[in-house]
Amino acid sequence: MKLFQAFHEYSHNWAAVTTAHWQKYPNEKTPHVVHVEVINRDLDPQTGVLRTERLIMCRQPCPAIVARILGVGDTNYVLEYSEIDPNNNVLKAVSTNLTLHDLLNVREEIVYRPNPDNLSRTLFDQSAAITAFGMISRVSSYIEDFSVKRFKDNAQSGKKAFEQVLERIVQSANNSNTLPTTAQAT
Repeated sequence: MKLFQAFHEYSHNWAAVTTAHWQKYPNEKTPHVVHVEVINRDLDPQTGVLRTERLIMCRQPCPAIVARILGVGDTNYVLEYSEIDPNNNVLKAVSTNLTLHDLLNVREEIVYRPNPDNLSRTLFDQSAAITAFGMISRVSSYIEDFSVKRFKDNAQSGKKAFEQVLERIVQSANNSNTLPTTAQAT
């Protein structure tokens, strides 16, 4: 198992940052994400918690030798489950790959929450556990290392894409003199 972890502080409030979360894709900085489909969404009327399941389609080739051995293409699917709690100002999303799940498991968790010392800023925590197993156990370290590098590269481009969307949202809100006050899921 290989681990990836990243932390970041956005200089915008939680509502603006979580609004950007829902609008991150599609984006030219993350061309590997081809399509995002909401497959289920429900709102708990008592707690206000919004739960969303999304299917994310990505296109990224794996190493040619692995593709030949496993007979896979470059289209992959990820299932994301998220909960946004507007009363406690926490958005948590957990994603796992569906493609080749029995050979390589990638589980990502992200959390957005206000900085308790400065509510106009938002803390972002991201972690991923990547485990190769099954028939590829002999080359699992290679596969895990490759996957961590790809994950890190995607996380960096995803952060740039996210910041671009966030700036657009904040700029739009500033132009209309209305900053987001609650996360708006789309």
